[in-house]
Amino acid sequence: MGNAVKAEFRKIFSTKMWWALLIPAVAVAFVANLGFSALQRNGQDTSGVTIPIALISLGASFSSTSIFAALFGSMSISGEFRHRTISTTYLTASSRGAVLTAKLITYVVMGLIYGVLTLVFATLGALVGGGSSALPSGGSWLLISLIGIIVIMLWTLFGVGFGGLINNQIAAVVVLLVYMVVGETIISTGLNAGGATSVPHYLPVASASDAVIKFALDQFLSTLRVSSDVQSQVAERFSAIGLPSWWVGGLVFIAYASVITLSGWAISRRRDIS
Repeated sequence: MGNAVKAEFRKIFSTKMWWALLIPAVAVAFVANLGFSALQRNGQDTSGVTIPIALISLGASFSSTSIFAALFGSMSISGEFRHRTISTTYLTASSRGAVLTAKLITYVVMGLIYGVLTLVFATLGALVGGGSSALPSGGSWLLISLIGIIVIMLWTLFGVGFGGLINNQIAAVVVLLVYMVVGETIISTGLNAGGATSVPHYLPVASASDAVIKFALDQFLSTLRVSSDVQSQVAERFSAIGLPSWWVGGLVFIAYASVITLSGWAISRRRDIS
């Protein structure tokens, strides 16, 4: 298994795709936190205490950059089927199951890399934009970071599983990109129009975003020394009214990622590659 994992890392790092998708991901994280944190220079509550607005932008960064991790996972596995490199890998390994398990281990690590670097550049952006006062407390920073990194890791595995389900690389990338960018929004709009207003919160993109953004918003609101009415107004401005608890969204997305990943693993294991 160790040799199989090493071989997977060699495949990844011998191409440009992993950093070609990583660069825009960390750039978005940096710029978003730079802009939001610059606002906190004049953002003070009624007690004169600087508001750590990076609580919001840090959570949003993990949510917005997840798309790059998902596309990376999807393009990587579907690309192997497209270019037939999976055939050689299967032939030189002890079993297909061992190959696919090595891939999952490898992409968990790659998801970790994407998540950690997103955190690093988001934090740097916050520091440049608003100084250390823009950052949340150490405990909140660690918790938001942990949740965000896990979400990005899960999106990476989701992409791998999706690419395994749809082994056509172009189709896998287009379908995943369209769904994450506009598809779920259209579905949610239709469900809301039909009266099923609570269902959209449990769709894949929404559940993943809710997990990290809802936690970040809860932490942010707890730092504001304002009335509950004002907190409600702030939550409404961020479209957070009626959202389920952050851990509910997290568990729902874990279920989605597990089903897609295991389904892709099972189908890839049986797929004809001749």
